[in-house]
Amino acid sequence: MSLNGCVSVISIDTGKILDLEVMTQYCKMCEMNIKCDHECSNYKGSSGNMESVGAFRIFERSVMKRELQYTEYYGDGDSKAFLKVKDIYGEETVTKLECIGHVQKRVGSRLRKLKENQRARWKSAFCAIEIQAVTKTWKAKLTLANTVFQAEILALKAAIQWTDTANEEDNIWSDSESILQAVKSLYVKSKESDLAELSLSRWQAEWDNGETGRSMFSIILKISNKQQHWSRECIQSETGHEPFPSFLNRFGLHSTNGGCGEIGNPLHYATRCPLPLSYQHKEPSPQFIVHWWKSALSRKLSRRNIDRLIKFLATNEDLIKSQNTTPSHTSALK
Repeated sequence: MSLNGCVSVISIDTGKILDLEVMTQYCKMCEMNIKCDHECSNYKGSSGNMESVGAFRIFERSVMKRELQYTEYYGDGDSKAFLKVKDIYGEETVTKLECIGHVQKRVGSRLRKLKENQRARWKSAFCAIEIQAVTKTWKAKLTLANTVFQAEILALKAAIQWTDTANEEDNIWSDSESILQAVKSLYVKSKESDLAELSLSRWQAEWDNGETGRSMFSIILKISNKQQHWSRECIQSETGHEPFPSFLNRFGLHSTNGGCGEIGNPLHYATRCPLPLSYQHKEPSPQFIVHWWKSALSRKLSRRNIDRLIKFLATNEDLIKSQNTTPSHTSALK
């Protein structure tokens, strides 16, 4: 039982004591001196309530004596003193802030208590504390082969996982410098391969559902980062781009027919047209046209022959095109 107590207010800015209240329940000198004309005892009550009374006296006289209103209350886990002064200024309530030293002390003592209680069976544990109450405990059983480091890192991992599932912002405390350094240098696997796989998946979806490039889609169904080693002439031949009359007709620059009178598309010049006879291939059946293109573009000799064909068509453009270059969908000028 305590017979004396002291409560003080300290300035955060200067660290000096702004006010002091000393309370006592008993004075031996006054008891021995019967003729003493003063009484040192200024408090009657329990020792546990001494802190609350002292805080109330200081806050009560702060405005009149000090011309101050205290806005923040720093204390330990005991809330009785804070509740006494919380609403002492009316609408201007006082805010309580936890002292970090007391928080560390409570966490440490409760962890040691948990460890002592489970020493015989458990070797790894953590607890969660909210508003001075234990809200969560966790423990795991380890073998004799496990080390202290492994026990501590396991508890830290469990605490992080619990914090993630709780969807709350929490502080995790640990007295092990070794596991904190281990976490700081933790290697995180690169996400480059995952991002590449995701990019290819999106690219494949766009390729499957797209509206352009359908002639190429019939040959290359699955996209890949692998290079095809196709020349510019091979790509022109497969897509039907310039210099073919069928392509120029889309822009009103030429009729669809070539110099021989038939539709001037790539397959026609590669298989049937008599003008580039030296560069022609065997004409496929209609149902095998796609397979023919796949075969022609996959073989080096066939690709080389296609290159020569396109270069020949580009060099002899006037020869392969129809003399009547008026597009089929416009009227001829006179």
